[in-house]
Amino acid sequence: MEKINEKSLISVCGESQINVNPDFVKINIFVSKISPTIAESQKFVNICVKKILKLLKGYSIDNIHTNSITFGQEYDYKDREKIFLGQKVEQFIKCKIYEPIKNNEKIQEILDKIVLNDDLSIYVSFDIDNHDKIITEARDAAYKNAFDKATRYAENAELKLIKAIKISEFEHGRDSKNLWYSSNRNSLASNEFGTEIPIGQISLNAKLYCDFIAE
Repeated sequence: MEKINEKSLISVCGESQINVNPDFVKINIFVSKISPTIAESQKFVNICVKKILKLLKGYSIDNIHTNSITFGQEYDYKDREKIFLGQKVEQFIKCKIYEPIKNNEKIQEILDKIVLNDDLSIYVSFDIDNHDKIITEARDAAYKNAFDKATRYAENAELKLIKAIKISEFEHGRDSKNLWYSSNRNSLASNEFGTEIPIGQISLNAKLYCDFIAE
């Protein structure tokens, strides 16, 4: 410990982790098609999107968003040669379902009814609404952890902890649960046991570097 004006400086790192259940599940559906013409690709995408929207609305899901359509040309590169594959049209569908634990059966049924192929993939993620509130709780717990450490160090040195003179935060992290379904996996609709959605907890972590004065 470094002496500062007859006082001692104790530097510690406080850490915490808070685990919470997700508030909602986000389902992102990617529909894309490569055809000789834009018209063919767009027609295919439009048909798929309409079917998916009808399916989602049939489950009384109102929080649905369709992003703008993307148009582009698709190429392949073989032996340093640029090969034109066709005109690509792509569109994203996003929806949010609250209380995923309670509505897990509904989520499974939706995914089971969306048949995956080379033109469609799904990304599933879980998140929370009150992120700032939970992070604040994690910071408070991290400070308590730092304070407890500093107190023990001070007692071991036969000193008394006075106050913190510096607190800096390491960027907090979040471990959410994400799932990716694409055409390189078995079709969800072909799973005779139904699609299993492992809904785990989300971990929010905080880390603080604290300098305390002791005497």
